[in-house]
Amino acid sequence: MAAEDDKALIRRFYEEVWGKGNVGVADEVFAPDYVRHDLRAGAAAPGLEGQRRIAADFRAAFPDRRWEVDLLIAAEEFVVGRWTASGTHLGR
Repeated sequence: MAAEDDKALIRRFYEEVWGKGNVGVADEVFAPDYVRHDLRAGAAAPGLEGQRRIAADFRAAFPDRRWEVDLLIAAEEFVVGRWTASGTHLGR
């Protein structure tokens, strides 16, 4: 995949899953054997189900969330993104 295609895939993930709450798009942009690595407290469900659950939980906690992709940089098989999110936390 070319760098611009990689960036478009990541942008779609950010905008659809995180920005609009279309968690089903995760099934289209992640490989079935996807493994999540992050510093989140606790353990999310593995694979795509975990990614869908995390996005749905954030949507419940911040229902008016706004998500802006500030920057995407691609090199080889890597894409790095910077984004800004804002919203009202409902304590969920």
